[in-house]
Amino acid sequence: MTKRVLPLGKPYFDDCELRRIEAVLKSGCWAGTCQEVKKFEDKFAHYVGTMYSVACSSCTTALHAALLSVGVKRGDEVMVAAFTHPATGFAVAYCQAKPVLIDVDLDTYTISVEHARKNITSKTKAIIPVYAFGLPPDVGAILEFSEKYDIRVVWDAATGLGAEYKGRNAGSFPDCECFSFYPTKNIATGEGGMITTDNEEIAEKARSVVDFGVTKQRKKFDRLGYNYRLSSIQAAIGICQLEKLPKILKAKRELAVYYKRRLAEEISSLYWIRPQIEPVEMKSAWQRFVCIVHHKDKPNLRNKLMEYLQNNGIGCTIGTFSLASQPFFRNEKCCPNANFLYNNTIALPLYYGMKEEDVDYVIEKLQIFWRL
Repeated sequence: MTKRVLPLGKPYFDDCELRRIEAVLKSGCWAGTCQEVKKFEDKFAHYVGTMYSVACSSCTTALHAALLSVGVKRGDEVMVAAFTHPATGFAVAYCQAKPVLIDVDLDTYTISVEHARKNITSKTKAIIPVYAFGLPPDVGAILEFSEKYDIRVVWDAATGLGAEYKGRNAGSFPDCECFSFYPTKNIATGEGGMITTDNEEIAEKARSVVDFGVTKQRKKFDRLGYNYRLSSIQAAIGICQLEKLPKILKAKRELAVYYKRRLAEEISSLYWIRPQIEPVEMKSAWQRFVCIVHHKDKPNLRNKLMEYLQNNGIGCTIGTFSLASQPFFRNEKCCPNANFLYNNTIALPLYYGMKEEDVDYVIEKLQIFWRL
C-alpha cells in the first residue's frame, strides 16, 4: 500500500465561512457585542434544544463563567472527572474552590458516579462530568446523584457537540453545559466556547460574567466580570460550521463504525488494542477515535506505537491527561483508572474527508508494528 500522510484531525470549511467573514469585516462590527454573535447563540440553542446559549472565548472561560453562575465560591468543593484536560480542573481553581478528582470507567472513560458517592462532603457544591471524546457520561445516574445531594451540574461538553443520551442532545441537560470550538473539535472557530442552559438566572449571570460584569440593561457593573466574549468574526465561522455539523457527524460516525469493524476482523493480531465502548443508550459525537493500547508483557507499548505511527505519517496523540498525575492537582493515588488511561490510550486519525481506505492503511500499520 502506498505511503500516506494522515493528520490526526483537521477542520472542514468552504466558501460559506469565507463569505460570512467578509460580510462581517465589511460591516465594521467585529466585536463580541454585535448581532453576529447573537445569531450564533440563537442557532446553537436551537440546534441543541435549549432556551439559552452564551458565547465565550473558549470552553475554559465557559466553564469558569458557568461555575460562578451556579454559585461556586471560595472554599467550595467541586467534583471533577479526572480523565480530562487540566483546564477542567483549572476552572474550579479560578473560582478559588477545591477540585476533587473523581475516577472514571475503564470502558467509557467517563466519570464514575460510584466513586463520586464516596467523595461527597458538606462542602460539595457542584460536579463536572466530562464528555469523553464525544461520548456522554451516564446522564441519568449523574442527575439522580445531583438531585439526591442537592449539588449543581456543570457539564464539560468540550467534545460533546452532536452527542445524544437516550435521544436527547448534548447541551440540553441541567444545570448547564460548556462547549469548545477549538480546531480539534467537530465544529471550529479557531478559539471559542458556548454555555447552554434552560435556567434564565444562570444564563443572565453567565452573560454578565462573560461581559465585564455588566447588567442586562448595560448601565451598571454589579459583579466582578471578565472579557470572555467571542468575536463576531468567530461567530460568523461558527454559524457556517454549525450548518455543516450533521454531515460531519454522519461521516465520523460511519468511520468510527468502520474502525471498530476492522479492529474486530483483525482481533487475532490486534487483540492488544481496544476501542472506547459506546453504550447502547448513548450516541457518541466521535470527536476522536480513542483506544486502549496495552499488553502486560510489553511495557511502554502505547508510546512505542505512537512513535512508529508518527514516523510513518500517521497523526496520533495520547487520549488525554489524568489530572491525578499532574503536579498542580497533587493526588496521584486517587484515580487509578484515569492514570491507566493517561498512560495507555491513543487517539487515531478521524476527520471529515477521511476515507475507509485511510482506515485500512492505519490498520495495516498497526499490524506491521505488532510484527516488528
